[in-house]
Amino acid sequence: MAFSIRAALPWVNVVCALLLLIVGILTLIFGGIYFTILVVGIYEITFAVLALGVTFNFATSMTTHPAVSFLRDLRGQGIFYLFWGILSIGGNLIIGILLILGAIGLIAASFTPALKGAGADTVRVPVTSRSAPPAPPAKNDAAPAHAGQQPQTHPEPSAPPAAAAGDHNV
Repeated sequence: MAFSIRAALPWVNVVCALLLLIVGILTLIFGGIYFTILVVGIYEITFAVLALGVTFNFATSMTTHPAVSFLRDLRGQGIFYLFWGILSIGGNLIIGILLILGAIGLIAASFTPALKGAGADTVRVPVTSRSAPPAPPAKNDAAPAHAGQQPQTHPEPSAPPAAAAGDHNV
């Protein structure tokens, strides 16, 4: 079986998301009790789960939201992991470097002519339409003249506007 970059890209995304999850857990365990470190650890775990959800096409309101559309594109994924890789270098050098290398690979793949649009094909999330059901047809007493013609409705006559106080016709 021949090696295919297109087939390897989702696995690069999965590995990067798992590394981000690991560094988030390590940040929470060994980062101390500083508020900013705890927040970064929670964000790392949250975004790792979000990236995995988009990769595995879990159609939840969180993964189909338009704000995370950057995770469905190779360049967006690469910039996302580049950001987290740089942020993670302070806590775990090896995982930070691996995230940056994965990010560089995803960004480079986004410029490959043979893979144009591969990001959308690689991590496509099924978009479900959640529109309201159609309204029932309004009851109309008038019958249509013949098939295919809409019934005629006549507007109710409106009462003339009441005279304003102090407005007298002389």
